[in-house]
Amino acid sequence: MKKIKLLLVVIGLSSFSLSSCNDDYLDVVPTSSVSDQTIYSTADNLMAAINGMHRNMYVRQNESQGNNGYTAQLIITDVMGEDVVFPSTGNGWFVSELRWISQSNNSSTTSSYPWTFWYEMIKNANNIITYGDDASGDQDIKDQAIGEAYAYRAFGYFQLVQLYGKRYVAGAANSDLGVVLRDDPKDVDPKTRATVQEVYTEIWNDLAKAETYLTGKKRLMLHIFRSKM
Repeated sequence: MKKIKLLLVVIGLSSFSLSSCNDDYLDVVPTSSVSDQTIYSTADNLMAAINGMHRNMYVRQNESQGNNGYTAQLIITDVMGEDVVFPSTGNGWFVSELRWISQSNNSSTTSSYPWTFWYEMIKNANNIITYGDDASGDQDIKDQAIGEAYAYRAFGYFQLVQLYGKRYVAGAANSDLGVVLRDDPKDVDPKTRATVQEVYTEIWNDLAKAETYLTGKKRLMLHIFRSKM
């Protein structure tokens, strides 16, 4: 009987402790995702987001082996160049790109994948640029993250305008349509395409801002990038 009474007391205390917590024990941070408030709250988290963008440049995005970040785009643009010759179809890889068929097919990932990839990168860069200044932590780390975000956004627009716009000609008006410029992460409304000149103006402005945040050796990548434009 004493054992039964003791057990009832323990159960009662356990029930009291659970009810006193209300629903607080249900308010947990999900392990499969991170909130925006967490990502942009500290300097270290900003750099973690930047490192995620680095990794996104070379990992596979879906089941297709041809959609593995920027590296796949380098291969496809090489294949479509004038200095690459395929003497045979081989295993079938990149044959439609070699024959200039895929890029005129609206349902082809050759046409859509670079667009989706770079605008996702630009969206991530916009978030870091917009909310990074309010993050807590080391100012140098914050500056590095924001500076690299500006560089990434410039590089993203540079890739997009080459694929989806007319070629830039120095000294010309460059008034042909380029790509959509999206710098505000809260702006989700449809927008018209900017001109090629407007896109390149945005690129140079972003590079200038990146240089104000990046110092020392980190500037080297910006100078290398500028020398290729």
